[in-house]
Amino acid sequence: MKIAIIGASGFIGRNLLLHLLDHTDHQVEALAPDPEHIVIKPQHQDRVEVLKCDIFNYDQMRKAFEGVDVAYFLVHLMADKGDFYDREAKAADITGRALSDAGVKRVIYLSGLGSDKEKLSQHLASRHNTGDILRRHVPLVIEFRASMVIAKGSI
Repeated sequence: MKIAIIGASGFIGRNLLLHLLDHTDHQVEALAPDPEHIVIKPQHQDRVEVLKCDIFNYDQMRKAFEGVDVAYFLVHLMADKGDFYDREAKAADITGRALSDAGVKRVIYLSGLGSDKEKLSQHLASRHNTGDILRRHVPLVIEFRASMVIAKGSI
């Protein structure tokens, strides 16, 4: 199985990458805007490809998803300058189209808590909107709605 981790240089992405490499025999693509933050143990070098990817570049993302069976979408743009709601929506749309066009059938997405029937903060509304956008493009999106992740090394 070939797995793509979109957002592999973030806290969750780095830990997921290490777990997959230590506990499975899957091939893994680690996609990040800053791949220099990703450290791969020597014994795993043959099973992982670290790619510098711009989440807003469709062609780059589409090419990265060739042969991928499942993708983890761990992108969070709240810390970016500008309107993170619109930027996250654009990133989800570009990624969703690239995943679909590459034939990826399953995405695992880390979202935020809350019910769509409630009045959500802009942050949680953006997280839920991202899941909706991904579902427009990919046949199976597994959305985990989690609270803040607080751990050593997280933002």
